[in-house]
Amino acid sequence: MLSTLSQTVGLPIISEQAEGPVALIKDILIDPNNGGVTGVAILMSKKIVATSDIRSWTPEGIKVVDETAIIERSEIIKQQISILGHAVFDKNEKFLGIVHDFVVDTEVSQLKQIFVKKSIIFIPIEKRIIDYRDIVEILPDRIVVKNGLAPSKEKVRAFVAMKKMTAATG
Repeated sequence: MLSTLSQTVGLPIISEQAEGPVALIKDILIDPNNGGVTGVAILMSKKIVATSDIRSWTPEGIKVVDETAIIERSEIIKQQISILGHAVFDKNEKFLGIVHDFVVDTEVSQLKQIFVKKSIIFIPIEKRIIDYRDIVEILPDRIVVKNGLAPSKEKVRAFVAMKKMTAATG
């Protein structure tokens, strides 16, 4: 299942043992070395749920066995990061925009695309969808992508349609 960060934030983490929600999702954490989803951050907490502890990921939320799946952030890969808000540059250091959303494949726990917006005084002037395979490097403060990636209205329309479609089925 493909899911965007904006669709995931605020969803419940449901304990199968307690048969109900035990926390809410704040963010999806990405391994900068391989684009893998390492876990989800918990709202109003410094704790996380590692991907290995997620039993299922649906539009209604994430299921875990019980509350013991919620762990301290230091117990999992220290390199995991949140890419929301990262500046995006090409290899020539041309600023392309800021990550405003991204798509992950929940079945394989992998980053698929980032949605980048370039704005002037809060007015968007350029939007891009960048595939993971076009990302050269994810750094703690920026993402570097291949040169020559032109904005694509078709990809942006497909991204928006995917968000609407999954929201309608959820």
